Amino acid sequence: MPLLSRCSRRSRRWLFAALVALPATPASAADKIAIRFEVFGLAGLHVATDRTLIEESGNIYAITGDLKTTGLAGLFQDFQKKSSVRGRLAPTGAQPEAYSADVRRDKAARHDKVDFRANATASGSASPSPKGDVAAAPPRDAVDPLTAYFLVERPRARRELHADRPRL
Repeated sequence: MPLLSRCSRRSRRWLFAALVALPATPASAADKIAIRFEVFGLAGLHVATDRTLIEESGNIYAITGDLKTTGLAGLFQDFQKKSSVRGRLAPTGAQPEAYSADVRRDKAARHDKVDFRANATASGSASPSPKGDVAAAPPRDAVDPLTAYFLVERPRARRELHADRPRL
């Protein structure tokens, strides 16, 4: 059984936060962090696999995610989501430039795309488009789900890592 499957949810979140934490100075070469979570349900049945790759080079970042059901769970709900984002790191956090997601649930497929502009506005598209819904413009300073988690966990990881350091 993989080590992560035996860890508590809080331990896995802390591990992810620790892996995402960056040094105070920008990276000089491309940094890559690969994370894999295996999700197990009742009686130890394998339910899903989640893989995330975070790449940073200087002030540019790219995150890709791949989530899919596995084992018996796939018989009840065949789900797969592949998403990616690229953007720029700034002293105040991260600003995404382009996000895309391909979602397949059973036989239905959907493709979402969001282009973020420098003035903090975003425009997006979805295919197939939602029926009966009028697409609202994304709010200012909107970010994608991958960048949102990245923004939340980076400062938290830094605080936790610095709290564990011995004081001289």
